[in-house]
Amino acid sequence: DVALDELAALVGLSEFHFCTAFRRTTGVPPHRWLTRRRMEHAKALMDEGGHGLTEIALAVGYGSQSAFGAAFRRTVGITPSAWRRS
Repeated sequence: DVALDELAALVGLSEFHFCTAFRRTTGVPPHRWLTRRRMEHAKALMDEGGHGLTEIALAVGYGSQSAFGAAFRRTVGITPSAWRRS
């Protein structure tokens, strides 16, 4: 888990100012940026093969396969299983 207050403290900003600076720099809020990075990593693991979806979910920071599946579908637009088949 990455805590927003810890990130802000590391760079000496309030959470509000950190989020504003982050969004101006990257074009997206910190949470959306992190979610996208997690999904990119998950896709790479699925491309490698040999990893189950539960293992991938845990590797990218989700507590369960169902939470990962829901986040993947929200972010990518299809389920992890459908993405793996395509």
